[in-house]
Amino acid sequence: MSAAHKDDQVLDLGSEKYSDYHSAILLASVALTAFAGAAAAEVSFSGSATVGNLNGYTAGSSDTTTDGMYWDADLGVSMSQELDNGITAAASFTILIADGNNGNTDLDTDEDFVLSLSSDMGSLSFGDVEFAAVSAWKSAGDMATDGFREVDDESVLKGEVSFGSVTAAVAYVADSTVTTDSLTDLSAAVTADLGAATAVVAFQEETADQDEMFGISVATSLSGVDLTVAYSSNNTTDKDSTGIKAVYTIDAVKLTGFYVAESDQEDGYGLTVDYTAGALKAQAFFANVNDLDETRLQGSYDLGNGLVLTAGTIDGDSNTDGDFANYIVAEYDLGGGASLMASYADLNNDGATAYNDIDTFGGYELNAGTTLEVSFAF
Repeated sequence: MSAAHKDDQVLDLGSEKYSDYHSAILLASVALTAFAGAAAAEVSFSGSATVGNLNGYTAGSSDTTTDGMYWDADLGVSMSQELDNGITAAASFTILIADGNNGNTDLDTDEDFVLSLSSDMGSLSFGDVEFAAVSAWKSAGDMATDGFREVDDESVLKGEVSFGSVTAAVAYVADSTVTTDSLTDLSAAVTADLGAATAVVAFQEETADQDEMFGISVATSLSGVDLTVAYSSNNTTDKDSTGIKAVYTIDAVKLTGFYVAESDQEDGYGLTVDYTAGALKAQAFFANVNDLDETRLQGSYDLGNGLVLTAGTIDGDSNTDGDFANYIVAEYDLGGGASLMASYADLNNDGATAYNDIDTFGGYELNAGTTLEVSFAF
């Protein structure tokens, strides 16, 4: 309930030969570094704690169904060590101390464990690591067929290597419950810095858990305008998207627009205007995706005494998204990593199925209703 704080003929990336080849590379990298000597390790700790009270409600109802206290606390641990051969070994994870209880139950671990080996040439990572296609992909707007699989409560083995201006990455889901084919769900990407432009090719294979997807995008800058052109396809459903996005900054104003031609739904388009001048930040947004409109008018003002006010309205045609609300947030910096926040969010879409985690300007995730929260970061 916490309230506070985005050519098959050239290379068949999904082939069995390609998968086995990259599996061998990853395993070889582990073998080469497993017994390297090491200097003194660095271990650091961080933590956070939150306690709040919510007087909330379910969308479309005046009944108070989600009110009450909530609290949580966690301990973050980061460890790193430079090995004799120039490779750095690192590990990080979070221990949940309290989550809706008094902290007297058995300690739990968050799903953010990462173990990595890295050097100037590349890296090998395991755990809560984003898939290669997602990390590298550059979209050109709201494209219907570039939904590459993202990490969701699973362990990923990812290898990345750089050759000059080209970086290649490959990732698999690591499944400890099977004895064969324990590396599945291939995700791969290649990024090339061409000087005047940057090109990305991304791919994921078709499995029981994901569709086969392919994407290629090119980003460049012309006369002060940042341009991204992209093509993506879902080969499982035989659909594709072609988009263009432009970003132009004029003094305090930043303009972002996109247009996407879709093969199997209405074309999409949108425009965002961001304004930043001293303590004032504001945003106006409009998009039409698959014939569904969404608008946002949001802003924040820093009063300079530790108090920041944020308010806005987000509205649209979709009933499956809870991010449609009128809201206001006041956050006061108590110093030393502590802050006090008060917020109110009123859903303006009665058909919405969600009433929490309303994403707003400034990175807040609000619940519908009134919230008072104090948080600490150590």
